[in-house]
Amino acid sequence: MIARTRAVGSLLLCAQLLAGCGSDPLAEPGRFQPSDAASDAAPTGDGAPDSTTPADAGHADTGSAADGADAGAPDSAQADSGPHPEAGQDAATELPAMTMPAFVVGFNEAWFGMHFGTGLTTDFDLAYATQVLDGIVEGKGKVVRLFLFELLQGITLGSASPQTQGVSPAMLDNLSKVIDAARARGLWVYLTALEGNSMSKVPTTKTYYENLLNNKLGEGDAFQQNVYGPLLAMLDGHQENIFGLDLVNEIDAPKKDGLWGSSLDSSGVRAYIQRTRDFIKAKSPWLRVTATMGMGGTAQYDIASGMLSGLGLDFYDLHIYSDSGSFGGATALCNKAAADGVPIYLGEFGQKTQTNDDTLQYNATSSFLWNAKSLCFKGAFAWRFDAAEAYWAYALADGGARPAMQVMQAYGAQ
Repeated sequence: MIARTRAVGSLLLCAQLLAGCGSDPLAEPGRFQPSDAASDAAPTGDGAPDSTTPADAGHADTGSAADGADAGAPDSAQADSGPHPEAGQDAATELPAMTMPAFVVGFNEAWFGMHFGTGLTTDFDLAYATQVLDGIVEGKGKVVRLFLFELLQGITLGSASPQTQGVSPAMLDNLSKVIDAARARGLWVYLTALEGNSMSKVPTTKTYYENLLNNKLGEGDAFQQNVYGPLLAMLDGHQENIFGLDLVNEIDAPKKDGLWGSSLDSSGVRAYIQRTRDFIKAKSPWLRVTATMGMGGTAQYDIASGMLSGLGLDFYDLHIYSDSGSFGGATALCNKAAADGVPIYLGEFGQKTQTNDDTLQYNATSSFLWNAKSLCFKGAFAWRFDAAEAYWAYALADGGARPAMQVMQAYGAQ
């Protein structure tokens, strides 16, 4: 990752960064070349909507749906991009109603700057957070995705089981301020509770996560009452612009890491989703719930095989990383989502190769958005907005934007 910067609010169009960007970014994707911007290359086929190219990747190791109205989405036209009252300002009578486009574009911010596990607690900076939100609005994003309890951020643990004692009131207050700031800017906030990729990586908390996910020693019940309870009570006051709640980022990661026993058995993960979803719906029936999938590039096949079916989830969320912006299994995936009557979003997407390459990012972004909109997806959320993110950042440290931002803006402006 590059150094954290506060200069993320002001974005530049691609034409300001390079001498023109060539063809319409909404057109079927070809190959963009910064050194030959006027080139109008024909599509290569990498971004064909029903590509059979094998999926490339799941998620960054850092812990990182056809067109038409989404009956399962929050009530929906385009979010206001006008004046932004300060966070906490009582401007309810001045703000227009939140609306949702038929195909919604957004960004993963996940954690602010480089503060994985501390961005809403010890390193919280509301000024930085609001600058990020301003940048996302300028990038024509309508949704911002944020992580909550990665590395057990804000959670108080005791020494005896069940260990889960509570969640920091200060953290919930900080989150509430961010949600208010997002509402003032017409942004939907998509929250992710737990982070799946890191659960098995820290030896001191691996057993805790195993107990939590399997409700051993009452840990799951304690987490519901002492963490989800206060969180939901706070979110009930922000119903107007909450997009949804993801129970676990890439829930297939702890499954493959054996936290539910055999990685080939889905009964444990399904039981966890059902149990947690039912608790949340009993407390906050308005809140849309999902569990995202994306580990290892096979998640689309897991969803298509029914791993998430019949659990009462409000939407599915697939994460894909691919240099070509294409992936296999799309037909079966879309057929399953249609059969289940559940909308699906491309909740994370980005290039697979870990290199700072504007051409690669532009092409991947163009293909992913073209494919998502041409297929069954109701929206797509790029990884990752923040300039502190190596390789995947859309914002630049100097306050500008990388060329791929123009593609996001073109789709987001529709």
